[in-house]
Amino acid sequence: MSFRTLPFLFSFHSSGNSSELELMIDGILQIFTFIIFADVIMSYVPDLQRHEWARTLHKIADVPQKPIRDLMPRDLPLDPSPMIVIFVIQILRHLL
Repeated sequence: MSFRTLPFLFSFHSSGNSSELELMIDGILQIFTFIIFADVIMSYVPDLQRHEWARTLHKIADVPQKPIRDLMPRDLPLDPSPMIVIFVIQILRHLL
């Protein structure tokens, strides 16, 4: 199963010798990528940020991004941490 727009980002890897655990980890990493994308998009819509579900989504997406943000200079005009986390997730998915 894959989305035609970004198949390299959103596709389940199902080689013949993949175990169920590998497929489950791949699915979790894919869901986490969706969560990060949703958090980035919602950061540009201030009305959504006041909802409890949006704050919860931000807390979940912030877990792997916070250590990267701590390493980056504070005066950057754009936060590169979501891009870095998604890049690392894609590397992990392809290593499975």
